[in-house]
Amino acid sequence: MKTELLYLNEADMIKAGVLDMKKCVETIEEVFRIVDKGDYIMGGPGQNEHGSMLHFPETTIFPNMPIKGPDRRFMAMLGYLGGEFNITGVKWYGSNIDNVKTGLPRSVLVLVLNNVVTGEPIAFMSANLVSSMRTGTVIGVAAKHLLNTDSETVGIIGAGVINRSSLMSLHEVMPNLKTVKVYDLFLTKAEEFCSKMGSKIGLNLKPVDSLEEAVKNSDFVHVAVSGGNVPLIRTKWIKEGAVIGTSSACRFEEGFFNGSNIVLDNLKMHESWHEIDKNNHLPIASSEIINKLKEGSIKKESIIDLGSLVAQNNKNLLNQKKNTIFIPDGMIVEDIAWGYVIYKNAMKLGIGQKLTLWDKPFWF
Repeated sequence: MKTELLYLNEADMIKAGVLDMKKCVETIEEVFRIVDKGDYIMGGPGQNEHGSMLHFPETTIFPNMPIKGPDRRFMAMLGYLGGEFNITGVKWYGSNIDNVKTGLPRSVLVLVLNNVVTGEPIAFMSANLVSSMRTGTVIGVAAKHLLNTDSETVGIIGAGVINRSSLMSLHEVMPNLKTVKVYDLFLTKAEEFCSKMGSKIGLNLKPVDSLEEAVKNSDFVHVAVSGGNVPLIRTKWIKEGAVIGTSSACRFEEGFFNGSNIVLDNLKMHESWHEIDKNNHLPIASSEIINKLKEGSIKKESIIDLGSLVAQNNKNLLNQKKNTIFIPDGMIVEDIAWGYVIYKNAMKLGIGQKLTLWDKPFWF
């Protein structure tokens, strides 16, 4: 029996709508509803692992073996998503912060989708845009369900790819967004980000030269930095009732978590990943929370999964007088869902290249 799959390069993905933020927000919201019901499986015995990663040694006697470094890893993320999707898939990527010196993205990603029943691959696609879109969209979905509708100021920390898509999603879900402040270690990067993204979303973005200025008076602050840069956000900078989203490593002062609403994308996944990775790669905020859970200074009942908020569409689940910390670690089911939407659209529009795996299996 002939098996074919659809190959989609990055240009194909763009033609098929991978940058459609409105549709991506709708898709990722539905993913969180499905996850809240439990109709999903991710890797590992507990069915909730973030992914499986190659851990490199500090040193090696082998000349070609990679060694440990900032953002230096290979990872496979696999899962099944039910509901209207009913699809399995795996995202595979390599990451090296030195890639930027040669004109490559820090991470290079591909996504494979498989028929749930037969196991046959149905699509092989470029996944850098899938991954960055779903990562940024999760921030927008969180803002939609955590912020008051009159919120108008955003602070951006880190002028990279993830904050591009994050700002696109925030602009999509914040109808009264007026002010965006952007901080980066390199002011020129912040200025370039403001110029490009300001034109894209139709707002005047303001580059700022301090972390404090980006955080102060912001209704929503999003941290997405790379490498060894781990910003420390001081509690006195944070506006009352503000939401802080951390898509990367970020530090807070002692006592901040105990006085804040804590929202995660999936607590079970964070617990599983913490046990496997032993703090090597988890965002520091997530590691702190899991450690505090273990020592009993934070109760599990005080942590809310974003899926519960989306499914119930009820902001009253949170203490409105407190600040909120939202910590996503990324779920493969988000990639699978958005990749599947793009695959279906590509099939409908005749985009991409059909590849034949076999006309008939040789050994069958």
